[in-house]
Amino acid sequence: MEDLFRSFWWLLFPLAWFVIGGWNAWLSERARRDTLDIIKGYAKSGRDVPAGLLDKLGRRARTGD
Repeated sequence: MEDLFRSFWWLLFPLAWFVIGGWNAWLSERARRDTLDIIKGYAKSGRDVPAGLLDKLGRRARTGD
């Protein structure tokens, strides 16, 4: 097992990037879902949605932030 680690230690870096990328994608999806839930709440109550909230959602869709 020790020889395996010594030979392939560099694989930890790509694996870490995959994990970090997945984590960031999950956080972005969660933020979008929360924003949509807020917009649904405004729509359900019959109030106008603030433009800043819609801009935030649109910016995330365009840039992936």
